[in-house]
Amino acid sequence: MDWNLFWTAFGAIGGTIGAVATFAAVVVALWQTKISYKKKLQLSFTDNISFVQENRGVVYRYVGVSVTNVGNRDVVIQKWGFICHDKSKILIISDTTSPVSRLLQTELPHKLHIEEGVDLFYDKVLFHRILDDSIKKGSINPKKRIIFYVTDSALKTYYTLTQKTASELLYDSELKV
Repeated sequence: MDWNLFWTAFGAIGGTIGAVATFAAVVVALWQTKISYKKKLQLSFTDNISFVQENRGVVYRYVGVSVTNVGNRDVVIQKWGFICHDKSKILIISDTTSPVSRLLQTELPHKLHIEEGVDLFYDKVLFHRILDDSIKKGSINPKKRIIFYVTDSALKTYYTLTQKTASELLYDSELKV
């Protein structure tokens, strides 16, 4: 047996294994860097938000989406709304004519810092009117849940589903109003 040939082969195998391990370490390091700077938003929908003016006793009812930045980068929210079942989108634009809405609405675009949250509100009566019209037109299936979305400055879209179907949302509004 030629020991010189044996150790040369052994060194070549060891070098190859070392090169593969180094390549794998570089891939993992690059992947971790990409993940650590990833944008991530957490969304949740609420269909029963009420505000009362302290001295007037007037109740204002809203639906809304809570948005929390759970990633490691700031995110700029550009727009929000909900998606019909025919794939069309309904964009919600804040009402600046109503004094109450002006106080409650978050002006978009809005920069969300890391671990910061914001609530986006929409008038409940208007939401139910649009929902009812969309069901009548056939663009929303009354037996399916509604998908709300938020789009950031890089046009990445984040989604959340309502807990109730479209018809349940409308039925609840008839009981509470």
